[in-house]
Amino acid sequence: MQQTDDSVPSHVRDLLDKLSGNELLATQRYLELVMETRGIDPYAHLDDFDEDDLDAKDRAALDASIARGLEEMRQGKGLPAEEVLDEMRKRR
Repeated sequence: MQQTDDSVPSHVRDLLDKLSGNELLATQRYLELVMETRGIDPYAHLDDFDEDDLDAKDRAALDASIARGLEEMRQGKGLPAEEVLDEMRKRR
């Protein structure tokens, strides 16, 4: 059984490669549940990030963009996540 650099056995990767979007999402949710029942936080990696390489100007631009987006959302100008994801998929 050959393993890739990220330690996922190749036969498991082959199975994952055959799944569709919804099947992959269901598989992810199942794995998260398994982790939770073992006392492992499946989202802990979201807290583990290093400082990014943004300089002060880029950080300010990012913060301003996020603030504009949040304000637009509060004003009811937001889009449903499914529409945004569909648009992103079209750009691939």
